[in-house]
This record gives sequence, structure tokens and C-alpha cells, in this order.
Amino acid sequence: MPRDGGYDVFLSYSMKDRAWVSEFAQALRDAGVTAWFDVAELMPGTRWKDEVEEALRASRFLVVILSPESVDSPWVFFEIGAAVADHKFIIPVVTEDLDVSRVPSLLQQYQFLREPSPTVAGRRVAEAIQRTERDRA
Repeated sequence: MPRDGGYDVFLSYSMKDRAWVSEFAQALRDAGVTAWFDVAELMPGTRWKDEVEEALRASRFLVVILSPESVDSPWVFFEIGAAVADHKFIIPVVTEDLDVSRVPSLLQQYQFLREPSPTVAGRRVAEAIQRTERDRA
């Protein structure tokens, strides 16, 4: 459920990583972070593209899950570009061994979190978000 009409986090990922991202999203929720995760948010019959774009605009952070599948996804590239254009705080999470040269150049300026465990990654991202929010206040 969004806070004040928005979300803390928008999750960008490849559908092939859905199981990992589902556990990651649960870890964020357990830590009190509101996350837009398409599986939980998109209802049958909705215009999914419009919903995705609206949720991305309404989120303060973009967490992009980087895997061999996501770095080849045009939709993930779109979401990264939209987040950069909107000056979102971006947190790249690398889920497995990934050649850095495959990471989109827009993301190479950001510090990655390399963590194979979705639960540990979720807790660490939640801590980073909470710390960033405190520092901005």
C-alpha cells in the first residue's frame, strides 16, 4: 500500500527473476518499506503499461535488479531511463555473478549492492533507503 499516494520503491527486473524479486519485495515490506511490485499491484484487466508508468513516477527510489536476463530487457532499460530523467535515487542490486561490462552505462555511476540472498538484499536496501531518507530530512 503506498504512503501518501506514492511508494518508497519501484522494483525494476526481468520476469525471469520473479521468484527472487518476490522474496526481496517481502523483505522490504517486512522492514517497513513500501514497494511497487507488479505481481502484487497489477490487477487483471488494468492497462499495465499505464500502471507501471504511474507507479514509477510515484516512487522515490528505483531498485533495479540486475541479472543476466534483466540487462538484456528493453523494458528495464526504459524504467532506468525514466528514473534517471526524473532524478530518482537509484539502487542497483546484482543478484548473481554478472560481468560489469553488461550493466547499462547509465547505472555504472551508482554503487551496486552484490547480494545473492533476496532476504539479505532486501534488508540492506531497506537500511540504505531509511538512512537516505534520514539524511535528506
